[in-house]
Amino acid sequence: MVTAADVTDDDATRPDPQLWYAPDVVPAVAEAVTRELAALSPDAAPYFDAQHTAWTAELQPYLAAVAALREGSAGHTCATTLTAWGPMARAVDLADATPPGFLRSLRSGSEPAPEDVEAFETALRAGDVDVLVHDGAADGGPADRIRDVAEDAGVPVVEMTAFPPDDDGFVDWQVTQLAAVAGALSEEG
Repeated sequence: MVTAADVTDDDATRPDPQLWYAPDVVPAVAEAVTRELAALSPDAAPYFDAQHTAWTAELQPYLAAVAALREGSAGHTCATTLTAWGPMARAVDLADATPPGFLRSLRSGSEPAPEDVEAFETALRAGDVDVLVHDGAADGGPADRIRDVAEDAGVPVVEMTAFPPDDDGFVDWQVTQLAAVAGALSEEG
C-alpha cells in the first residue's frame, strides 16, 4: 500500500491528511502509485506507465501555477483560516502571518481563544498580512469574523476549499485557487 505520508517520509506524530496542498508531494505520490501498481500487476505496467505519463502532462499547468506564485510571492505575507493551505504557503515562500494560537485551534478543531482572534484582527488591521486565505466552507464563527475584519482593513481575501468542487478536477481547482492568490498579491502590490 502506498500512502502520501510514506512517500514524504512524514514521521510526524500527527501526519497531515491534506498533502495534496504540498506541490512536491502530488507528483511523488503519482510516481509511487504507478510503481506499486506495476509491481502488483506486471502485465499491466505499460498501461500504468501510460496513465502516469498522461497525469504528468495534465499536471503541468498546476506546477506552472505553483512556480509563478512562488516568483510573485517574495516578500509577501499571508494568513489563513484554512489549515490545508499551510503546505502550499510554505512551498511558494509566503511568510505565514497567522497567529500560532489561532493555527493550533484550527488544527485541533477547537474554537480559538479570544486573545488569538484579537491577535489575528490586530495583524490584519496593522497591515501585517498581504492576503488572507479564507476557508470557503466556513459557516459563521471566528473564520468569517476574520474575513470580515480583513475586508474592512483592505486586505485581499481569497476563498479556498480543502477539497475540489464536484465538477472540478484537481488541476483546474488548484490552478484557479493559485491564480486567485497571485491576483490578490498583485493587487496588494
